[in-house]
Amino acid sequence: MLKVAQVDDLLEQVMTSTLVQASKPAPDIVEAAFSKEQLNSEKVVMLRDSHYEIELARKAGVDVIA
Repeated sequence: MLKVAQVDDLLEQVMTSTLVQASKPAPDIVEAAFSKEQLNSEKVVMLRDSHYEIELARKAGVDVIA
């Protein structure tokens, strides 16, 4: 998806679900990424393509582009 949106070269980090045990739409992956990279929701935008991922972003308080 990142390559299709032509934004893969703009990203410093890409986080995957291997960081946590919970599955979507639990916000655990986002919270783990925030903790690991010392970020907060005001500095993050998520690119998502399913309603589960959009719900996950909203639960984590993150802006989402779908």
